Amino acid sequence: FAYSPRHDGKTGTLHIFTPKMKNNSDKILFFVHGGAWGSGTPALYISIAHFFLLKNVTFSKVVVLGYEVYPEADMEQQTDSVASALSGLTGNVVLMGHSSGAHIALLAMVRLAQWRVSPSTIPDRMCDRSRAAVYSNLDSRMESDLLRVCSFVGLSGPYDISDHFDYEAARGVEDFSPLKAAAGYTRECMANVSPAVVWEKTIMPYLSDGDAMRVWPCERTLLAHGMDDTTVPYHATAECARKMRCKGIPIEELYVPGVGHGETVIEFLLGEGKVVDEVVQWIKKESIRSKL
Repeated sequence: FAYSPRHDGKTGTLHIFTPKMKNNSDKILFFVHGGAWGSGTPALYISIAHFFLLKNVTFSKVVVLGYEVYPEADMEQQTDSVASALSGLTGNVVLMGHSSGAHIALLAMVRLAQWRVSPSTIPDRMCDRSRAAVYSNLDSRMESDLLRVCSFVGLSGPYDISDHFDYEAARGVEDFSPLKAAAGYTRECMANVSPAVVWEKTIMPYLSDGDAMRVWPCERTLLAHGMDDTTVPYHATAECARKMRCKGIPIEELYVPGVGHGETVIEFLLGEGKVVDEVVQWIKKESIRSKL
């Protein structure tokens, strides 16, 4: 199915998979693939749908997001694609992303929180007038209970873009990576697409004590990382979780020894592994809000 994330008429695609035996669940797994903001395609991740539809986790459907990558779309536009596609769904969503997909998925949730506290703080450097409509529509659907992000799962994400640029530079790969260009080249632009930085600088000043969960869209949040990851070091997850938790978001963390960068998603493609077991058990838990 096609969706339109931008005002220029270009569309993305939603690859939707349903179980052979229809169930009564309204839970949807929404997966955002990685690829360093410059590559990746949903076709590579079809097995994730097979895994979740066959595993003992009841989903009515699995949705794999197709979106434009750099140079066709920068990080902000990729983030808007996540928000735009989400707003077309109805039900309880488990939002999951890997690597750069985890980054733009988390940033989309932060952008929605920005919209809730002060729409004017959402950056408009691409002069895309549809951005307000994207987040307004998403917020409206969540406020009317048509859509609920019951869980967020980030796998091996680089959540501080400036910090990750420095890490890439230390490895000598910064000139081969789309990161700098996709972020907007400057340190300021990198900060503007770093979820924990945006939360701290543009959302927290508008909140009183205890108000963070009022605007945070996700009922539960898990950031998971392999401890042998040399592409995105696990401290990226640790720092993001620490900063956002200090500012009122109850983020849970999972660190798995002996697991590298790609393995956190490859395990889901293969249907087995230490990360899979932990994440599936976490997803099965009911959220606190759902019991109220």
